[in-house]
Amino acid sequence: MNAAPEPDLQRHVQGPDLDRRGNRWIGAGGAFGLAGSIAAILLPIVLVEGARYAPGGFVPTGATLVAWSTDLVLAGGVLLYLSFFSYDWGYYTLRKVAGRYSTAYGLCLVGSTGLILLIVAAVIARGSEAGLVACFQGSYGQLLSCAQSRIPFGADAGLVGIWLVWIGNVGIVLGLFLSGHRFRSGSYMAAAVCYLLVLALLAGPLVGLLYPSAYVEPFLLAAPVFALAAPLLVLLARPTYPVTSASSSPQR
Repeated sequence: MNAAPEPDLQRHVQGPDLDRRGNRWIGAGGAFGLAGSIAAILLPIVLVEGARYAPGGFVPTGATLVAWSTDLVLAGGVLLYLSFFSYDWGYYTLRKVAGRYSTAYGLCLVGSTGLILLIVAAVIARGSEAGLVACFQGSYGQLLSCAQSRIPFGADAGLVGIWLVWIGNVGIVLGLFLSGHRFRSGSYMAAAVCYLLVLALLAGPLVGLLYPSAYVEPFLLAAPVFALAAPLLVLLARPTYPVTSASSSPQR
């Protein structure tokens, strides 16, 4: 009777298949991330800015604007949750051949929890359109403090969720840097840099949500550019699978 293969040998044999499965999940994370960023970030900003600078046009105002925006954030939140899930599963798969992915995997779990809280906050906001109309007419820097006075639980859940998502994005950045190195992919590296820029641009405004300031708005409006570019670069990646997966001991 043959003995069971040693764990290292088993990982060595399964390496190429795990690499490909992991990359498919990462690609799915990019696809869901792009769709989610469009729905949850880009389109609500277009609606709010359109209502602010071109009132009476094709963009609705008042409670309808709030309802449309929260519906988009809710749909985008679900897509971004699927994005985090896909990245997380990809890193979970890849950590079987490269243990360095464990940290990225854990951080993405934190981000998934944050997105659940954001979805809860969007559901609460969806039932409070009339009370939030004035909040959408003000600056982005004052949005949270205004929402806290009208839907305190929803606003607090949203704030905690945003911070957890920020931490989760650190995991995405780490995993993409590791993947860029492992699979010799410039697109993965560039995507990681874009996600890193999103984190940097949002760090100040996130503090500004606690201490409202008019200076946070330019950062909030710049972040979506990189939030859209990052998952697009993930989709464009063409990884080169390491020879060591098939011909030598697996990377750790």
